[in-house]
Amino acid sequence: MNCCTDIKCRCGKFPDAEGIHYLTCTHGNHLTTRHELLVKSFHEMVQVTSRHSQTKDLEDHLHGFTGPKGNRLVLDQVITGWTEDREDLALDYAICHPCARSYLPAAKDDDLGAARIRGGIKKGKYLGPCRAHDMQFKPAVLEVFGAMDEAALDLIKTTAALLSNELPEGTATTWTADSFAAFHSQRISMTLQRGNAKAIRLRAMRDLRASIHLGVAAT
Repeated sequence: MNCCTDIKCRCGKFPDAEGIHYLTCTHGNHLTTRHELLVKSFHEMVQVTSRHSQTKDLEDHLHGFTGPKGNRLVLDQVITGWTEDREDLALDYAICHPCARSYLPAAKDDDLGAARIRGGIKKGKYLGPCRAHDMQFKPAVLEVFGAMDEAALDLIKTTAALLSNELPEGTATTWTADSFAAFHSQRISMTLQRGNAKAIRLRAMRDLRASIHLGVAAT
């Protein structure tokens, strides 16, 4: 996918042809859909085990759930009785780009450097409040090209182990994804890349329409 590079992003910068700018720019809500698609994929994976997984309507878990500065926090997923001690597991997902300026120094020498930084930020935000609510917290971070941090991989492996790594009967798959872990790893990876493409297209089209409206688009 090649992006138009002669129309300014709403942040005032010109995007690059590979779409890196659109996947790192924080102006606008074009990355929200990608995040929601990712959460949905993990949620549906856990639901196969018949464990109770919530991604919305979490008020029972979040009553009085505030961060260090008193701000209200929102979690992406809570799985009831997931840990060995039957504690609830709280998860918050993130997608980060190793080419973003804030992650680049760490990503240069560490394959998961960007994910580790983002995960550390989320732990500082959610770990204490989750403990106060008797929940275990894990940040699940994926890098934009598909690499997953330990928490995301562990969730896939643990879910697969509950089903002996076997797919439910009748699951449509191919020989390359004939186990539960392989199937859902590929499904999540494809969801991420579709989300990337959708985010780039959405943002590029918005900028193009804005330029046409302002009369500065190339003719």
